[in-house]
Amino acid sequence: RGSNLLWWQALTIEAELVLFTGFDPIKAQQCELPLSAVIAGPRPLLPAGHSMFRLDGDRLLLTALKPAERGRRIILRLLNPGDEPATGQLTLGFDAASVHRVSLDEERVLERLALQEARRLALEVPPHRFHTISITAA
Repeated sequence: RGSNLLWWQALTIEAELVLFTGFDPIKAQQCELPLSAVIAGPRPLLPAGHSMFRLDGDRLLLTALKPAERGRRIILRLLNPGDEPATGQLTLGFDAASVHRVSLDEERVLERLALQEARRLALEVPPHRFHTISITAA
C-alpha cells in the first residue's frame, strides 16, 4: 500500500484544450457562452427582457460588471488587449445620473464622462490598458 501511494503522488497529468489556433483574447472571449447580467434588489432597475447595456467595439473586452465596493454605483471594467488603441460605444439600458472613469480600486475619479444622446458613451482605451467605469443610475 505504501509504495502505491508514492506512485500516485508522483503521477502528473497534463491536458490541453484548443478552441482555435493562435493567441487572440478577443476570439477566446467570443468562444465563451454568452452571459446575461440581472440586477437584483427590492425594485428592478429594468423591465424584464431589457438589456442593462450594450458594448459595441470588437476589440474591447468586458472583464467585470459588479456593484461598487462603496456606494450605490455599478462598476464596468473594460480591457483593450491589443497593440493599438481600441474604440467602442457603450449604450446604457437605463438613465444614469453620472458616469465617471475611476481608478482600478474605484477610489479616485479620473474623469467625468459625458453621455451622448442621454445613454451613449464613446470609448477609447489605450493598448494593453483597463478602463474602469463607475455608473450611478438616475
